[in-house]
Amino acid sequence: MREKSDINKILEGRCRGQGSSYLGFKKANESHSIGTASQIYDPISDRVVDTLSMGETTFFWLTRFDDEVEEIKEQIYLIPDIVAKIAVELGFRVPKHILTTDFLVKYKDGQLKAFSIKPNKSIFEKSNYRKSSKWEALVRRQILEKRYWELLEVDWKIVFSEDLNYKKANNIAALMKCYNPKNVTTPDHMYRYLIAHKFLVVDLEDYVPFALIANQYEKEICELYRKVIENETE
Repeated sequence: MREKSDINKILEGRCRGQGSSYLGFKKANESHSIGTASQIYDPISDRVVDTLSMGETTFFWLTRFDDEVEEIKEQIYLIPDIVAKIAVELGFRVPKHILTTDFLVKYKDGQLKAFSIKPNKSIFEKSNYRKSSKWEALVRRQILEKRYWELLEVDWKIVFSEDLNYKKANNIAALMKCYNPKNVTTPDHMYRYLIAHKFLVVDLEDYVPFALIANQYEKEICELYRKVIENETE
């Protein structure tokens, strides 16, 4: 899909919604990151989340499973007037297009944190660029983003994909497919549901053979699931 202009995105109301009505400024099917951009369903917010890289997808699932997290907004745009003011103050060229931050996370204690997801630390090594202008543009971009959130008194952090646990994120993604009881039909699904809702605590740091474990403890899992559902419907 051809990417819409910045003006059309704003007129469409992107980044203005809350909860299930939220829509990020950049959608996965408008991304130039072919093969790594994804549209994933978040059963907690009941909406489709647009991620533009595997790193973003991994970060989202790891963050989504955090009990302290209330809401996650992806691809949130930076107000152009504020960005322009910062650029002038720093002696930078004012960006032609609207800038975005990968994620803005709201925690249950009311705290907000903004995150920029980058593949690895070497991306900031100048020696890796044939043209120094590309490296300089990247650094300026991060400086603008950092300063923007500082002015709004919001913590901002760069997260490197290489530091994230992809296996844990994949486990969480598998669990979330069974978050809604409407999608639960087998002992395997019941097992995932119980873990997703924290009725069972399982080490997710490495690959978890959900189906195999569910088969071994089918009776116990079915009984616990039945009790949980009965309590939730009372």
